[in-house]
This record gives sequence, structure tokens and C-alpha cells, in this order.
Amino acid sequence: MINILIAFMFNFFIQAHADEFSYKSASEYNSSGIKKSDAGDYYGAIEDYTKAIKLDSAYSKAYYNRGNAKRKLENDREAIEDYNKAISLNPRYVCAFNNRGNAKLDLGDYHGAISDYNRAIEIDPKHDKAYCNKGYAKYLLNDYNSAISNLNVAIELNPRYISAYFRRGLARYALNDYEGAIQDYNKTLELNPNHSKARRNIEKAQLALAGKTGLKTSRNKAETPRLRNVQPHFD
Repeated sequence: MINILIAFMFNFFIQAHADEFSYKSASEYNSSGIKKSDAGDYYGAIEDYTKAIKLDSAYSKAYYNRGNAKRKLENDREAIEDYNKAISLNPRYVCAFNNRGNAKLDLGDYHGAISDYNRAIEIDPKHDKAYCNKGYAKYLLNDYNSAISNLNVAIELNPRYISAYFRRGLARYALNDYEGAIQDYNKTLELNPNHSKARRNIEKAQLALAGKTGLKTSRNKAETPRLRNVQPHFD
């Protein structure tokens, strides 16, 4: 009986301290976090990234990935702290600048977001996501011509960039270029037939073009999305 009790207590102890006896490396915890995040288990992912960071406090990718998971949970302020740390460890971390910009944008700091997108572009002039996101930030600041210029570059770099076409449609609509907006929304639907916002915005633009909605409607912005996308994880 005593032996059974000892065995039970030993097994309980091993299970309770499984992580301490697993001898996982920081890289392995990071990889585990990526798998959990891909499966939608963002809390579990954050736990693994945190374990990776405890093992290697200079692991910039773990900070970056943890920031991405926090953004998925709409915890943008803490995500920014992780992106800050990733950037301090790797000052040329393009994706961290871009995603920190996205977090700032969702918090309403459009100028701060643009600053991060500019830095990402400075490091990588072919970073289509940074141009697209900068264009959207310019749109939110009502700088529609600048928005279109940046979105044009994003599309030149990636001719199948769905979000770039959709956002350029928003900017064109705001400038009363309804035909141009319709073209961009149609391209959005061509690339993604399930894009419901593009479909609805086509109807708005068509009504505005026909002059059936009046001056007030023509000045209203079309339906806009929030940024909740993040760039991929890194091993």
C-alpha cells in the first residue's frame, strides 16, 4: 500500500513539474507556440513564447510572436511592448515595425503607425504590406491622394494584394471617384468572391455614381475594416 502511495505521489509530482523535466529549448517552445497560435490557442501560445523568453531573454522572434498572439486577443498595448523589445534586440526587424504600426493604428495612433511603416519601408523598400498599411493610415487621416499613392505601390509589388485593392477603393470613393472605386471593389471580388464588404461598397458606389443618394451620401466614407491581421510567425 505504501509503495502504491509513493508511486502515485511520484507520478503526480512529475506531471505537475512536467515542463521542468522536459528540457525543451527556447526554439522548441517558440515552435510549440506557433503551432498553438495557428490552431487558435493564443493563450497557450503566449505561455510557450514566455517560456522561450525565460530561457533566452534575447530571443527577438519569441517577443515578436508573443506580440502577434496578443494582437489576436486585441491586447494591442501589451503587443506593442513585445514589438518594442523585439526591435530593441533587432533594430532592422521589418515585420516587427509593420505589426507595431498595425497595433498603433488600431489604437488610433495613425501618425505613430505611419512612422513605423516608414521605417519598415526604409529597411525593405519592397515591403508591400507596409505600403498597404501606410496607405490605409493615410486614408484614415483623410489624406486620400497619399493613400492612393502608397496603395498603388503595394499593388505594383503584389498585383494580387486583395486588401490593397479594397483600401484603394475606399480612398477613391472618398474622392468621389466612384468608377475607380467600383473597379477596385470588383478586383477585390475577383480575387476573393466572399469579400462581403467589397460587394456592399460596390452597391454604395453605384448608387452614388447614379446620383441617387444625394450629396450627403457621396461625402460619407464607405465601410471600412479594422486591422486585426498580423504577419506570420517566425521560427
